[in-house]
Amino acid sequence: MERSAEELLIFLFDEILPRHGMTLRIRQKELSLEMLRALQENRLALCEAEVGTGKTHAYILALAVYSLYSGKKEPAVISTSTIALQKALTEEYIPQISGILMEHHVIDRPLSFVVRKGKKHYVCDSRLGIYEASIQNLNREIDAGLLSELAKLQGLEDSRIDLDNTALTPYVKARINVLRCSRSCPCLVLCRFMNFQKRCMTEKFDFQITNHNYVLADLIGRKQGKRPLFPAYGAIVLDEAHKLLDAARQMYCTVWDEQEAERIVKLSAGNVRMTGMDELAVLQGRTREYSRQIFDRLAGELSGSHIREENRTEIAVGPAERRYMKHMAEALERIPFVYQKNGGQEMRAQGLKRRCQGGFYPF
Repeated sequence: MERSAEELLIFLFDEILPRHGMTLRIRQKELSLEMLRALQENRLALCEAEVGTGKTHAYILALAVYSLYSGKKEPAVISTSTIALQKALTEEYIPQISGILMEHHVIDRPLSFVVRKGKKHYVCDSRLGIYEASIQNLNREIDAGLLSELAKLQGLEDSRIDLDNTALTPYVKARINVLRCSRSCPCLVLCRFMNFQKRCMTEKFDFQITNHNYVLADLIGRKQGKRPLFPAYGAIVLDEAHKLLDAARQMYCTVWDEQEAERIVKLSAGNVRMTGMDELAVLQGRTREYSRQIFDRLAGELSGSHIREENRTEIAVGPAERRYMKHMAEALERIPFVYQKNGGQEMRAQGLKRRCQGGFYPF
């Protein structure tokens, strides 16, 4: 008789896993069943479990069983906050569960996965070639070890492009990592990074393993109309979710200091037709003035409340600060438009737009 998804998951916990030295844990089984039900009902599940519950095995099994019964061949995204957990997933947890499920004919092929990171973690074939040639030209004995490490990155396999697997220093990695991809790149056709990205988007991996920042970058990019960083996926697990808030602050927050208004004013100065100078000067003045008012109030007593969190002070801004920020946001939104409309340099206009968009947003 064919089992239901829940019956199979219970059977795995009760009968199969103990045969492989994994003690039955009731809380772990209940956690995995709750995750499976959430997947089947297409709803959000917020799960908390004490250390030692075995939550990683719980969600891997829930995802594997759900995939078997859903009929969908979409991957699941597993997001963590640490490289250590990613390594544990790829080197221990997934291979272990895959082997058990294969041995008992639950699945007919091993569970597959790919690790996704920001492009700075990968080698650029073009930059690698240039940097390696520059080191070789110096012809120094001291560089023998460096050249040996660089040689390990060569080849056709895209498995060699992960800079996190090398012993290179941060300085060297910054000389050879991917910055931006251009159609004019001489390595475009055979680019291992581009081929790796394509493979991640087209091959049917069971799991796409990543970090919280990469997930948030995907969400931000989609909102801005950019191409997704992941293929269509059927489920997402945010492991170590208590670190998600810090990642969100890092991705969404904007740093604005007292000198930023002056930088924007200088960037927007000059190369503008006389017909647009008056409006631009007014906007520049407003940006300066509202920025000054905001920082004056920061130095004094804000109308909002203060919350102390470790070494940070979180300020709930009051109506006065909101008004200043709103007016400054409006000025920042207009500056790039007026600058470009009245003949400002195109390259500078783009930089100005990015700088202004990185500022305040209307409330």
